[in-house]
Amino acid sequence: MACGTEPLILGTWVQINSPELVELVALSGFDFAILDMEHGNIDFPSLEHLIRASESRQMRPVVRVTENDAFPIMKALDLGAKGVLIPQVETPEEARRAVQAAKYAPLGTRGACPFVRAGGHLIAQWEEHAHQANRDTQVIALIESKTGVDHLDAIVATPGLDAFMIGPFDLSVSLGIAGQVDHPLIHTTFDHAMTLAHHHQKTFLAVDFQTDRAGVAGMLANWRERGVTTLVSGADKAMILTSMRTQVRTLRQ
Repeated sequence: MACGTEPLILGTWVQINSPELVELVALSGFDFAILDMEHGNIDFPSLEHLIRASESRQMRPVVRVTENDAFPIMKALDLGAKGVLIPQVETPEEARRAVQAAKYAPLGTRGACPFVRAGGHLIAQWEEHAHQANRDTQVIALIESKTGVDHLDAIVATPGLDAFMIGPFDLSVSLGIAGQVDHPLIHTTFDHAMTLAHHHQKTFLAVDFQTDRAGVAGMLANWRERGVTTLVSGADKAMILTSMRTQVRTLRQ
């Protein structure tokens, strides 16, 4: 596959429940942040402030919800999330359920209310709002298991699903190679994912947790060679800890 030449769309993970941190992520230049309700200490009242902080710095807020259920998907979108990342998608039926929960009628079954933050707290033109929300809301499937990979083609082909991600760490556990995210089986899955993304015209969100300069440069070359244009790089805790350790190491030497 030819090397990617398009500009990279860059995102990162946010697990720390801090609006100031979200602002710093935006100010550093990331295009979007995945606000992680599954593994981060983030509840819905806090999520509203994190989304507001993201919007204040023109960064796109995407929310990893806790489960593939209509309630958390609706809540995240009502609060203003521009996309939802759905964990543990293993079948095309589960992908369709996520799309249904994220889209208003007639495309889905998302609960409708005119008094939500995403609509400015008072929606005067419902049909216009629903149409725009259905058009702009990004639904992303997170495939994290061998079962999900076995059904990957059908999942990616799901109508209304905009994008998908392979969770390398959970997948390594499911494949019996726990923690070996650079294992050939993982890279074969990535290659297959890129082929499907092109075939179905869906976005593949590549994930990499490198934080040091050499590691980032190496993984970037690999992703660009595959043709990746959207990359989720690092995570707030990992980048902060790496930076602090480097600072302390420098001072002590």
